[in-house]
Amino acid sequence: MYKGKVMSKRDILGEGMLSVCPTGSDCDDPTSMISVKYTSFYQGGPHAGAVFIPEYGTEITYGKCENDLEGEWYMIACVMKPNRDKVQVGNPMPSDQNPELGAPNLYPHDPDDGKYNSQSMSYGITSPLGHHMLMVEGRNNKSDIKGIRIETAEDRGITLDDSSKAKRVNVHSAFQNSYLVLTDSRCSDMEGKFLGPESANLHAKRNVELESDQGQMKISVKDGKNLIISNSSTQSHAPMLLTNPDDQFFGKSGSVIIEADRGDISITNHGNGVFIDCLGAQQENGSTGASFQVRSANKIHLYSENGIDIKSAGDINMVGANVNIKAFDYTTQTPGNINLNSSINDPNDSIAIRKTNAEIDAEKGLQPPLRFFDSGNGWDANYKIGYNTDPNL
Repeated sequence: MYKGKVMSKRDILGEGMLSVCPTGSDCDDPTSMISVKYTSFYQGGPHAGAVFIPEYGTEITYGKCENDLEGEWYMIACVMKPNRDKVQVGNPMPSDQNPELGAPNLYPHDPDDGKYNSQSMSYGITSPLGHHMLMVEGRNNKSDIKGIRIETAEDRGITLDDSSKAKRVNVHSAFQNSYLVLTDSRCSDMEGKFLGPESANLHAKRNVELESDQGQMKISVKDGKNLIISNSSTQSHAPMLLTNPDDQFFGKSGSVIIEADRGDISITNHGNGVFIDCLGAQQENGSTGASFQVRSANKIHLYSENGIDIKSAGDINMVGANVNIKAFDYTTQTPGNINLNSSINDPNDSIAIRKTNAEIDAEKGLQPPLRFFDSGNGWDANYKIGYNTDPNL
């Protein structure tokens, strides 16, 4: 067994060789160099193996096998030192081996390895079925790729990227259908447009579920921009048949559902207003399309300190067992007025206050008929003879 120093790990001919200067030789003399085959603690066939190639300046031990007819030198191990080599030394070589252009894959842990000046810049393990762990240290200004990649044979993995142009963490399912991306101070151009630096993106091709068994779930923006909950579904993936009656509502596509089995749903705003707009295209008269509905098994309360405005381009219908209208100023604790006013700008406007048909029948014999207002005060035109035709009456 002998000891020497690695002078180069460039493997231009693809023979798996290191250029080694034996200890005691003149390392400046090219004729003193010997070729030593690097070895590995694991090889699993042509597509699996562990590759950790020593760097320039590393001391190694090497020797020959007595029954090796070729008489090659074989690397035995590295001589470890506290100040292990951190920087690759050497000038670029134009004859890089590129497996994508037909060069043999001499590095089963990384098919792209060997592009950096024909010398390995990656370290990793690949199992016979294709499970993969790779550490890349591309120390090249034109292709600065640094990171750790762990992947299964079916392409599920984790990528920890330290490259100068994209520092991020990516946890993904097979074929990137679902992934979690955490960007750092720098991100790629595409991620910069949609996500930005120091951000996070959770994506799934189908369902996303966040669940807490016994604790609290909080979504907040401390001092940023908006909190957006959006559903842009086109309903193209809605179920064709809803066999479960409970799915008639929850099975629909395109809805935003907020539900509490027990307790309250509280929406509080300390800034501006609360706006609910129903602007859908299904604006059918009398139907529920593009409508705003408030339903309650008990009462519905509306409170305001500065008034309540109700405006409609169509009719306003109020139906109840009794319709009670009371005018009272709670601030001054004094009675108020009930004002029923038609538009003063249109002389054809009128206010019609009608009794029910049953009341009309009961008062048929009274002459003159009872009126809500005294005759002669401008309201006579509102009184019409006969039954009401309004179905609400």
